[in-house]
Amino acid sequence: MPKFTKNFFFSVSIIALFVFGSICTANAQRISIVSAEVNSYNVSPRGLCQVTLMNPSSNVTVYLQAQLMDAANEPLITVKTNPFLLHNGLNVSANMNFSIGSVDYANTSVTNYIRSASILPTGKYNYCVKVIIVGGNAEEGDEYCDEIASDLNSYLYLVTPEDKDTVSTLYPLLVWNHSDPFSLLGPGEYYRMVVVALSPDQTAEEGITVNTPIYMKSNLEENQVQYPIDAPALEPGKHYGWEVQLVSNDVVTNKTEAWEFIEAITTKPKDLKYAVVKTSVDGGFYIAVNNRIFFKFDESYATSAVVECIIYDEKMEPVKSRTQDASKDDNSVALKRQGYNQYEIDLDNMNVKSGFYLLQLKNGKGETFKLKFLVN
Repeated sequence: MPKFTKNFFFSVSIIALFVFGSICTANAQRISIVSAEVNSYNVSPRGLCQVTLMNPSSNVTVYLQAQLMDAANEPLITVKTNPFLLHNGLNVSANMNFSIGSVDYANTSVTNYIRSASILPTGKYNYCVKVIIVGGNAEEGDEYCDEIASDLNSYLYLVTPEDKDTVSTLYPLLVWNHSDPFSLLGPGEYYRMVVVALSPDQTAEEGITVNTPIYMKSNLEENQVQYPIDAPALEPGKHYGWEVQLVSNDVVTNKTEAWEFIEAITTKPKDLKYAVVKTSVDGGFYIAVNNRIFFKFDESYATSAVVECIIYDEKMEPVKSRTQDASKDDNSVALKRQGYNQYEIDLDNMNVKSGFYLLQLKNGKGETFKLKFLVN
């Protein structure tokens, strides 16, 4: 081979090694993002810029640009810092003196929630952060991207009536709770409550699964639901199952435990028989159970015939019946004789409400008898 050819190839090899070495050196001098930490409980503008940077060269001025996106890569938050000095070596964000220059929030319910609470709702997100040298080209910086899965122990549970509790009303207040606000519901998502009647030996979960609901309310907007009066009446002694579900596009994606409650068996209290009327009132009183009064005279007055019966309120004004003409002076109350020396007064037709009253009786001899009583 001629000498000039050898020298030519030798020169080319030297040049190639020089260029390759320069490229390697340039890459070795490039600023890099070693790590980035995004805390689901601290999704603030500064929290999105928690990075560790490696600067192998001399001090240089840079800025950060971070972006949080949803699972479809739609931007939620874009943050840009003001320029700051990046020192040679390893730089941890906690020790870097930077400030936030601008923040751009997308107009979504998720973003509004993050902005107010600085918490990342349960779901999947994408995150990218760039370090950019001021006055340099894009290749001198670095970019770090990662997928974030946020699971903040999202809860959905029933509160009251407690499981297997007995309710004493035909229209119980059904209370439930959940972690994420209603505003975070996406398109096609809603909460609904289901109430079913249970067969004997049937669990609440079985009943919710196979029974036809007696009451169902979709698109819940509150955590308290009053069982409505226009729904099928709850039957005393019967068991009922209930559950709250999160529905997305007609598919149940989350639900509470299924609980049951029992409608109380109501028993009518027994009439209180018989109070003895006296010529004067003492500290005791009679309770009008079932809105009825049962009284009798003492044996020494057993043959007394009642000629007048009036009920007075606490202001000592006569109480009239609902059908009685208010302009008439006759305030007598109708008595029903129950046998020898025993009488009954039905208060259902009287204008009485809760409180104390005085029953006053007169016999044919003009003797007066009294009974203080309470209407609950």
